[in-house]
Amino acid sequence: MGRDVARIIDNNRKLLPRGSFFRIRGQLETMRTSYQGLLARLGFAIVPIYFLIVVNFQSWLDPFIIITALPAALAVAMANSILVVAFATERLASPSESDGPAAGRNIQTASGLAATRIGESGRILTSGVSDVDRVRRG
Repeated sequence: MGRDVARIIDNNRKLLPRGSFFRIRGQLETMRTSYQGLLARLGFAIVPIYFLIVVNFQSWLDPFIIITALPAALAVAMANSILVVAFATERLASPSESDGPAAGRNIQTASGLAATRIGESGRILTSGVSDVDRVRRG
């Protein structure tokens, strides 16, 4: 949107009376300065981390490969967690006929990292880091 506004201003600048000027204010100006600060701080944060990895691996190329692969790895992890939550929500919303309070069988999720089981009392138990009674089955 900022580019469109700048293009319109540039096209109409010649129509202004002598001594007049346009100045963009408001949300666009705030957003622009916020993103510039964010990108600068992100760059300043990545550089020391890169140098720490260089010292650790004693190579200039390996840390570069690791840092450039991080955004893709984070995107895959985020997509995987979304799929796990969607799978568990769908599974809880429409239980099969064999699932009952006494079924007590494990339901393996899409990622294979967390498993849930239906306990004797009809509660959903999540096993992973710790066995905690998370959600009451309704």
